Amino acid sequence: MKAGRMDRRITIEEIVETRDSYGAVIRTWTPFATVWAEVRPVRSRELIASAKVTAEFDTVFRARWLDGLSPAMRVIHDGDVYEITGLAEIGRREGLEIMGRRHV
Repeated sequence: MKAGRMDRRITIEEIVETRDSYGAVIRTWTPFATVWAEVRPVRSRELIASAKVTAEFDTVFRARWLDGLSPAMRVIHDGDVYEITGLAEIGRREGLEIMGRRHV
């Protein structure tokens, strides 16, 4: 992996559950890691659902290997939130390809 291509900062967040004073579960997104990544838009499309037009943007983030990453997490890039739709190992734990989808 070439470091020069990894010129964008992304933050990976995980959901953390805590309990309030009444015992109710509170789910909050907290930072898991902030890393340098290569960002490559893959495709975009518009969908019509429930008489509403929405758009989806698929993007691939390439970053160095990160232990503990899971599809239950999400990526924040330039203020946009991407759900993780897939993970692929690059080499032998050299890097990760993180497939993300942003809904608008």
